[in-house]
Amino acid sequence: MDGIVDLRDDINRNEWVSRGELETAMIRLSWDRPETVSRVWLFDRPNPKDHITSGLLLFSDGSAVKVGELPNDAKSAREVSFPAKQVRWIVFAVDSVSKETSNAGLAEFAVFREGE
Repeated sequence: MDGIVDLRDDINRNEWVSRGELETAMIRLSWDRPETVSRVWLFDRPNPKDHITSGLLLFSDGSAVKVGELPNDAKSAREVSFPAKQVRWIVFAVDSVSKETSNAGLAEFAVFREGE
């Protein structure tokens, strides 16, 4: 998203946060031209109450990859690797969250080109 993973407890202006959506929350990253990508890093929100426990990566080529629980500290990422694919966009859709979650979201969504 923006390369910033902020660990402050106060409101973080750099994170993506849903507006109360939980299992329906999603974020889409798009590019002007196709990119060949092979992995992503997903950082959960810095506050420990809002926690994503599973999700799904959806790609413009029609494929999908399940994502397990994200580390609940915004200090480390859930790395998801997959066979390289050429895509114009990626969606991360939240499948489940902890019972304490009010607003699902990500501190960072990093996408890596093949070979990075």
